[in-house]
Amino acid sequence: MFEEAAKMTLRHAGALLLSACLAVTLGACGEDTLQTSAAAPSAPAASEPAPVSSSGGGAEEETGFPVEVALDATVSPSLFAGLYAAQEQGYFSAEGLSVEAVLYTESGAPAVEKAAAGEADFAVASQAEGMAQALEEGAPVTAVAALQQHSDLGLLSAQSLNLTRPKALAETPCTLPSGALSQALFQTALEADGGTFSEKLLSPTDTTAPDWAYEALQNGAEAISCSYGWDGLLCKEQGLDFQFQFYTDIAPQLDGYPAVLAANDTFLADHAAETKAFLRALRAGYTYAAQNPQAAAAWVCERVPAVRDLQTAVERSLTWLAGKYRDEATHWGALDGTRWNAFFTWMNEHALTEASLPLNTGFSEAYLPDAGETAEEAVSSAVSSTAPSSGSAAA
Repeated sequence: MFEEAAKMTLRHAGALLLSACLAVTLGACGEDTLQTSAAAPSAPAASEPAPVSSSGGGAEEETGFPVEVALDATVSPSLFAGLYAAQEQGYFSAEGLSVEAVLYTESGAPAVEKAAAGEADFAVASQAEGMAQALEEGAPVTAVAALQQHSDLGLLSAQSLNLTRPKALAETPCTLPSGALSQALFQTALEADGGTFSEKLLSPTDTTAPDWAYEALQNGAEAISCSYGWDGLLCKEQGLDFQFQFYTDIAPQLDGYPAVLAANDTFLADHAAETKAFLRALRAGYTYAAQNPQAAAAWVCERVPAVRDLQTAVERSLTWLAGKYRDEATHWGALDGTRWNAFFTWMNEHALTEASLPLNTGFSEAYLPDAGETAEEAVSSAVSSTAPSSGSAAA
């Protein structure tokens, strides 16, 4: 714990000191005399894909309290849109923050691991993978906001199969991501629907390509266990006909959070004000993304290499997600303890982690923006705080 806290303290102090030094150097040298000399960083090993870093576009300034957010590539890229929008629109700058987002593409749950180790302040990951792994190991992280309220996993089936319920699969194999979690989700929904599970029904795939479900359907798969908000809509965007049954309509205990914002516990204890400021700006970003899916899609595609050529699909996904960030919750970011516990109880019952997952812990709403202020008011407030005063003029 002390080592992790020391990493965070040094990282924030070092970043602020570097900014101050650069400001002094630039002021002393002038634009024309500044010279730099540094060795090029070594390239990462081929087996470890390089993380993709983003610190915002023209509206986001490189000053303010430094915050690093680690993003997990296993999360739908559309769910990063609010963060990128907050960078581009200057909402973080308005709160006195300089935010860098780093996308980690290696397997596992690297984003939460970075936050737990104090190498990042926040992480975007799923409850089922990132948070479960972290809490199983007793890692010092806490989910502070939900970025999508409900699971959109389900069974996608070819229109020709005319499948109305999972139990009607009979002998038709289901293509799904390899791993115990994917199998347990499918098996639970199938059995809750009155079907009989058999290993013969499983057709696992190791591919992580963003269009894997579309490719599977194109190549003859008749049933696929996947998400609707990305996989299903990508198939629709490509003109494929299919039916879709959400697992949560059959088995409510499968309603884990697809994406949450987790924070390092030491950062929360030491920087509560900055955490609240970050969440205010983030809420404004997600509101902007919901209202402007085309612009938000462009920012996602700029920053996530895997979907660089899929902007129309990302925009379609964002249009669908616009009503899913909050859904029926009374406020943005809401975390329901009953649902959180129900999902982890289900994971424990199916032995999906080596150690039993703790209940009633690992999440907090204490840092969320005031529920009395609408998201639209948050956007207006953030925009007005960055706008020039009536007596100033653009350069």
